[in-house]
Amino acid sequence: MMPRRDHRARTYIYGQGKRTGERMASEISYFASGIVLTAFSAVLPLAASAQSVTQYSYDAQGRLIGTQQGEGVTSDYTMDPASNRTRVRVTPQFPTAWSATSSAIGHIVGRAEGSAWSASVYDPVGAMVYGPYTTGVSAGSHVAAFRMLVDNNNADNSAVVILDVWDATASAELAVRTITRTEWKAAFAYQVFELPFTLSASSVGHALEFRVAYQKTSYVRVDKVGYR
Repeated sequence: MMPRRDHRARTYIYGQGKRTGERMASEISYFASGIVLTAFSAVLPLAASAQSVTQYSYDAQGRLIGTQQGEGVTSDYTMDPASNRTRVRVTPQFPTAWSATSSAIGHIVGRAEGSAWSASVYDPVGAMVYGPYTTGVSAGSHVAAFRMLVDNNNADNSAVVILDVWDATASAELAVRTITRTEWKAAFAYQVFELPFTLSASSVGHALEFRVAYQKTSYVRVDKVGYR
């Protein structure tokens, strides 16, 4: 089904963990599995004032079934047959996290910007964030998370960063994902990107990295990385 306009939907804007404003969302995209509403936040260029994008997911009946906040929290809603909400599951995306400027995190490309780490088109392609070489990940399925913003989300759809989960002990890539410019839903607004990975029982205790490889196509700022 083709996308359509819906001027009734509202956007809620968050900054510093608090709602700081709202405005009308501009577009709802329809997919076979339901509806995904993207909420656009304001453009704020300063590191201290950067806000975040909240995204809303709807089912085929138009019922809200989930949200993802750029602050790093997802909420999933369960409905009964009468469309009454029966359960809300709130999941922190960063129960274990490292600031991009943590001593456990390394960099080859970019510079510190407050507690975040940034790179611009004047920097070369390279390792923007690597580490923390954590050995505490248990066996099983996990999700790595990266909180980042970009300065322009609609100039083109170039690859901006490549995310991966790297087993430094075994020199093995556990998961990889390329993030393109238009995957950010607003400019200068933090958004969380996830990367599922699995750690085998034989690899427990290995040193894992959550890496960001800069691609020299846009200004990017990484706030933190982590996993659950």
